[in-house]
Amino acid sequence: MFAKPTLSRDDVRDALNSIAEARSISESNPLLNFALVRQKATSPEYISGPYAKVCAVSEVFEEVLLGILGEERRIATIANSLEYLKQDFQSGNSFLQGYSLVYYRYLRPQLGIDSEKAAVLVGFAPRTIRRRLNDGTDHLSLDLVRREIELRRVIRISREMDVSRDDLAAAYQVIPASTHRKSNGKNASVRTLLD
Repeated sequence: MFAKPTLSRDDVRDALNSIAEARSISESNPLLNFALVRQKATSPEYISGPYAKVCAVSEVFEEVLLGILGEERRIATIANSLEYLKQDFQSGNSFLQGYSLVYYRYLRPQLGIDSEKAAVLVGFAPRTIRRRLNDGTDHLSLDLVRREIELRRVIRISREMDVSRDDLAAAYQVIPASTHRKSNGKNASVRTLLD
């Protein structure tokens, strides 16, 4: 059985820094034990090793963040990415601003965005940028825990009820689409966890 999900801002920030710096995530980071991450890391297309775990965590983060920001940002050019960041700050929505900063600072490291550069780019004080970045990380942490709890609930119910794989795939639809992938209309990643 799984341990209860526990996640702090520091755990998420450590993983974000690992992604941005292309280094392995500490084995003590609880994210590596999240079913959300394990389902990706154990899928057939993944290789093994510490960098595969970084990729799995990065994909989970991207799914959450781009679920809010929009999938078109995944393939945006550098110039378009900077424009998106400016637009997010012009929106006046602090939640959107926080998620945008987390995405562009950590998951798009080629942009070279830090608090000072972001402040100049969007016309906000560096202190406000740091606050939005912390808020974005906190919201990301909370969203990850919520998704993990829901995924674990589906897995537990399927085990208790001895649900068939097809029924499990249907039950898994209660989780927001951004937390899982479909393959040929069936959820292969949850099956991997149950096998």
